[in-house]
Amino acid sequence: MRPAALLDLMNRAALQEIDAQQVIDHHLLARLPRIAVFMQLPPQSHVLRPLRLAHMFLLDAMSDMHQYFHGKRVAIVGDPDHVIALTQFLVELDMKPVYVFTGSSGKHFEQRLTDILASHAPDALIKQNVDLFELHQQIKNNPVDLIIGNTYSKYISRVENIPFVRFGFPILDRMGHRYFPCVGYTGALRLMELINDALLDHNDRNCAEENFELIQ
Repeated sequence: MRPAALLDLMNRAALQEIDAQQVIDHHLLARLPRIAVFMQLPPQSHVLRPLRLAHMFLLDAMSDMHQYFHGKRVAIVGDPDHVIALTQFLVELDMKPVYVFTGSSGKHFEQRLTDILASHAPDALIKQNVDLFELHQQIKNNPVDLIIGNTYSKYISRVENIPFVRFGFPILDRMGHRYFPCVGYTGALRLMELINDALLDHNDRNCAEENFELIQ
């Protein structure tokens, strides 16, 4: 049951129910006005200033790093809420999710992702109730440039020599993940850093000697 104050606020602001997915979405690129309305804040409120600053930092970083992200094929695996938000964020980065898998099931998972990828990666393979074995078989047949998932995904990364970013739950083999943000503008910046570092480190390790540069 919603508190009366929340109902009144939603009625006056003409807002519908905000589901958990809208809160977890990483990109948040067009949500500042919605946040302001939901919180009944004037446009110049000091509360929004840190958000605007973080917003600008994120957009600036996305623009600067676009050359490294553009067109990269990505396999994503994890819990549905993580996978949906992560897929939306990768689309914002102009990357190409080609395998989007979860071991769980839900009524709206496949349709939501189909809508997100309709114009960006319409041929993406979206599946629920599947395991990492099936993902591995798909990657063997049609490789990707990056894998994003929990710790168990590292076996595929090792065998296929594919860059790997740990994201979601569980992260069992690295420390500190619970201390660092993974949502909002700051979380998006951190995730961009992890993705970029994974791609560049892989290139440094595998490129020919004559292509090994101080700055890529």
